[in-house]
Amino acid sequence: MSNDSDNECAHSLYITMIEASLTKGINIDYEVIRRAFDRFDPFFNSMAFTNSNQFCLMCISAFDQTGNMELQETAEYIYQKYNYQRAARNSEETAIVTIKLIQIKIRKNGNIEAEDSETLILMKRDFPYKDQPELHFCAIVLLMNKTEAAYTFREFQMQRQEYYRKLPIYHLYSQLQ
Repeated sequence: MSNDSDNECAHSLYITMIEASLTKGINIDYEVIRRAFDRFDPFFNSMAFTNSNQFCLMCISAFDQTGNMELQETAEYIYQKYNYQRAARNSEETAIVTIKLIQIKIRKNGNIEAEDSETLILMKRDFPYKDQPELHFCAIVLLMNKTEAAYTFREFQMQRQEYYRKLPIYHLYSQLQ
């Protein structure tokens, strides 16, 4: 398939898995899953980006439920394939991948590193709140600003709040409460 098309993309069969397979499955070979993402660029167009991101979110969410480090390492492995040189520094996709990788680091280390804090602060500056309130919410949660995170979350419409309650960032947000 062509890398130029936004409507088609080669991808791993593993993106068709459901979260229950990751949380309750036995004998899952995570190395095989990771290697499957070596066969193509999982972020080469918007469809591939969406599919890869959704799979990684599912892995992080499954990690939050099970504590299985293999899930988190799988998501991290895939996100690390993102080509920062090809993308614009302040593109939304770059911000999304950066936020996800910082989420993974926080889950691993239990805190945020100074360099990551600076990255998130710059991201908040590069993406005005009025244009990207969801990126701001994620950055605020990762910066562990409980009051501002709660305020921003309340500003979301109810449908958006429900959507965010299903995402891994909400797990970190709920730990701020």
